[in-house]
Amino acid sequence: MFKSKKIIVLTLALTVLLSVVALGLGMNSRWYGGGSGSTVPPIPTPNLKLIYPFHEWKGDIIDNEFFGAWLDEKHNDYGEFRGKVEWTNNKSIAICKGKWTWMDPKGYLIPMGTFEMIFNFKTEQCEGKWLNTHNQDSGGIEGKRLE
Repeated sequence: MFKSKKIIVLTLALTVLLSVVALGLGMNSRWYGGGSGSTVPPIPTPNLKLIYPFHEWKGDIIDNEFFGAWLDEKHNDYGEFRGKVEWTNNKSIAICKGKWTWMDPKGYLIPMGTFEMIFNFKTEQCEGKWLNTHNQDSGGIEGKRLE
């Protein structure tokens, strides 16, 4: 009788452990999408032309971190983004808050502002917004899970 209880407890513990591992692995994923809005780089950047952040983007979620790169629709401007991903009480929804950059003509990554993205792992869709903290310009971001 003691052996069978021990086996049941061990089996339950292993099931819980495997479920937790599977949940964590399910979060690691690649996402891509587009965005809207435009802004200008901060002064004293010599190039005050409009840039279109997140019009094309691709990013990865790995170990609770979301990071990737964006391009404008004509592939003239480039930037990067990175943020921390946290699960909500709804286990299929995660939220990322992070920062984004723009690469100036000299090749320097200039801090531009913040972004927030909501990932729905059930529908494999995401949506969010970006903010230029230098002038309060903002825009939208949307996408879907690639793999």
